[in-house]
Amino acid sequence: MVIGIDASRAAKKKRTGTENYSYYLILHLLQLPTEARFVLYTKEKLPHELRCLLSDRKLERIVKGRFLWSQGALARAARSDKLDILFVPSHIVPFLYRRKTVVTVHGLEYEKTTDGYSFLDRLYMRLTTRFGARHSKSVIVPSEHTKKDLESFYGVPQKKVSVIRHGSIAQEIEQAGASLSCFEKKRPYFFFIGRLEERKNIKRLLRAFFEIKKEIAYVNVQLILAGSKTDYFLRECSDLIESSKYASDVVARGYVSDKEYYCYLKKATALVFPSLFEGFGMPVLDAQYLGVPVVTSKNSPMEEICERKCALVAPFDIKSIKDGMKKVLDGKVYHNENGRRDALLFSWNEAAKETLDVLVEACSRK
Repeated sequence: MVIGIDASRAAKKKRTGTENYSYYLILHLLQLPTEARFVLYTKEKLPHELRCLLSDRKLERIVKGRFLWSQGALARAARSDKLDILFVPSHIVPFLYRRKTVVTVHGLEYEKTTDGYSFLDRLYMRLTTRFGARHSKSVIVPSEHTKKDLESFYGVPQKKVSVIRHGSIAQEIEQAGASLSCFEKKRPYFFFIGRLEERKNIKRLLRAFFEIKKEIAYVNVQLILAGSKTDYFLRECSDLIESSKYASDVVARGYVSDKEYYCYLKKATALVFPSLFEGFGMPVLDAQYLGVPVVTSKNSPMEEICERKCALVAPFDIKSIKDGMKKVLDGKVYHNENGRRDALLFSWNEAAKETLDVLVEACSRK
């Protein structure tokens, strides 16, 4: 059995959500005991950790192409290799590739908000995701929420969709790091990580934080935002920060490396993650693993991860976000060993095993 994998996102130097998913899943797929052969398609050399696992049964194939790489270069290469199945870890299945495929759909956030996506971007996401979900033999999603969204928006039958939860990136960083010496924390801080866009609820988070700062007991606390700035952030949030007398207590760090992410999260008073729309919410799982309290949105995929172990807030309600953050500062929300134990149930090795099972089963279908 020959399995092709679109590994282009795993090869990126600066990885975020879907890139990290591709990287860690492929890392563990290549370590599974299997008779299957793998062909990893990429635009550039794979990271050293993945290249170390290559062999005559696990091949890297660098495919050059500039415009719409998935639709052109990937499709041509996969067709010429006569794969048994092509696995696409990031929703874009080539329109012109009509052999068997399995696709991962991470979320349909672009259907729920107009910010962060141009008209053309949203149209392309809609067309490619709907095509991939409908024409693939199987669809993998990270949460029950996304599974229901696929049925609701695109009419994808639930029996076609497998929920395979991500593992903890923090655990992987911890296990891979020979020495992970983190900085000394000087002040308590809330930590947020993610692209600074509307669906991440940054504006309400800032307003909730500024309300907290008005109370003398919390005068020393900071808010650290990690993630790339968007037009939305510059338009809606920069002036809000600059006009506040607490502006110096908000630190926008931009992109952070895996190690920086691990250290910021581990040292945080709490992770605050009140997103409006998510497909999974990987930072919530990482906080659980590291024993860091979590403030996150109720009625969301994040609730599937932490259930009653987090401070669950109404994401559209600034007072609710503020109250959730205050509960952490007042010691009413804390992490316990049950949360860490539950986080350990989310494993990249297990995700890889379940993914391989889906690929084998999909390949057996006519």
